[in-house]
Amino acid sequence: MKKLVKLTVLMATTEQFTQHATVADGASDLFVKIFGSEAGHVRLVYGVQSLPVGAPLIVDTIFEIAP
Repeated sequence: MKKLVKLTVLMATTEQFTQHATVADGASDLFVKIFGSEAGHVRLVYGVQSLPVGAPLIVDTIFEIAP
């Protein structure tokens, strides 16, 4: 893999929860450790009422791969 292009984090939360970005920082930090901070990536973070099969969190990624 060459770099992370886009990171989407969906989390099952309550209506009162507002720290979505803080939770998603953990995923962003992991990918920065793997690929370095110079590449950067687009990030979307959503709080939702429920996720498939009762999952508490989904991390969806798009990577650029080297030919």
